[in-house]
Amino acid sequence: MTSLRKPRRGKKRQVKKPREKHFLDDKPQLVNPAFPPEPAPTGRVEAPDDVIADVDLERYGVAARGWAPFRDWFIGIFKHDKEWWRRQVAFLIVVLLLIVSAVFVLAGHWRRGVTILACTALLTAALRSFLPADYVEMLEVRSQRFDVIFLLVMGTALLFLVVTVPV
Repeated sequence: MTSLRKPRRGKKRQVKKPREKHFLDDKPQLVNPAFPPEPAPTGRVEAPDDVIADVDLERYGVAARGWAPFRDWFIGIFKHDKEWWRRQVAFLIVVLLLIVSAVFVLAGHWRRGVTILACTALLTAALRSFLPADYVEMLEVRSQRFDVIFLLVMGTALLFLVVTVPV
């Protein structure tokens, strides 16, 4: 006689895979009483440089070294020679104009702010095309041709926006 039962439908029973062993699952190791473990340090511990060298600074950053490297980097910014500062003049002018543009826009004078932004883009295109690479290294994004064309298009589009949008 055949069974009149219908086959079961629905989810099949899933077999759980055994969990991989984790390094914290181990029982504590027996300690040799002749060499007891040192107590864990409390508070901030200054680690020697050879220990710090093995720390992943990308991951732990300030926690690994403290603020000293950041302070040294920040002070080091201003310790360049006059030639280095001379090469950064183009970049500093562009940044200054961008800040002025942002101030005008935030103050509610969007037309002036966008005009200054457009002129900054056109000036940056001119600087990028006429100055040698040493003087515009902070303004380099892609190739010189791409940067100049992109900045000219953006500057022209922004000027067109300022002229065509009614007051």
